[in-house]
Amino acid sequence: AMRDGIRLKRALALERLGRSDEAIVLLLEIQPPPLERLHASYGQAGNKKEMMRLLRRRAEADPRLLSLVGVLLAAEGATRDASLAMAKYVRLVEPWNVRLARQVVEELRAAGLIAEAIEVCRAWAKALPQDWSVYETMGGLWLAAGDQKKAYLAYTSMVDVRTGDADACRALGRALRGMGRIDEALRA
Repeated sequence: AMRDGIRLKRALALERLGRSDEAIVLLLEIQPPPLERLHASYGQAGNKKEMMRLLRRRAEADPRLLSLVGVLLAAEGATRDASLAMAKYVRLVEPWNVRLARQVVEELRAAGLIAEAIEVCRAWAKALPQDWSVYETMGGLWLAAGDQKKAYLAYTSMVDVRTGDADACRALGRALRGMGRIDEALRA
């Protein structure tokens, strides 16, 4: 902890001297990395491409940095790469964060990255198996991918995890009606 405190003080001194690239290198050695400070230092970095490479390499060992990578890439206009970084972050660090998972799934869907969005849903379903809405989202993704069987399986999982839940049954009915399975929709 004392070494990390010293690194942080050195990094702040380097920033004041206008040497943000060196400050970022020091900040990446701190456990856990100070994300806000890294974000501020990156804004003043001289060689952003090299600093992004360092951040990505460090994120392989510490996936918490993926959220920062995603934010920085989005700010630079690399929305596809930002969405992929955030997807990996959600899968590895916060699969239980429903709001973030939904947002990332929608970004991936908009970018045409359906397989990656399905992987986010799988992690979300593992973290919160009782949340039937993940199966509704996953079913829609499978439909977008053109796989009716897997979409049907995902949709019917809504009532498997929440047996007797009226909202889940209604959502299943709507999904089955959208698939053209009217008789099954009525039963749901």
